[in-house]
Amino acid sequence: MNKMIVRSAAVLALASMVLPAFAQKKDDKKPAENTCPACKMAMTPKKTAKTTVAVQLKKGGKVFFCCDHCKMDPKILVKSKSSDTKM
Repeated sequence: MNKMIVRSAAVLALASMVLPAFAQKKDDKKPAENTCPACKMAMTPKKTAKTTVAVQLKKGGKVFFCCDHCKMDPKILVKSKSSDTKM
């Protein structure tokens, strides 16, 4: 009985040293940088039927499109003819 306990402990110790190397870290994923700050919805780089409001998260940055239902900060809304493109 003692030998079985010692062997089980040795196997458990070995497994606890080896298995973390193969486990995937869940925290490695960065949040998508094109998510809406108001509704957390994924924004698209092209205007679609669902995403109609043009938003620019950084001044001079890329323009993304989000839904018109969320309360956007007026500072990040794009007010230009480029946001009025046809689908």
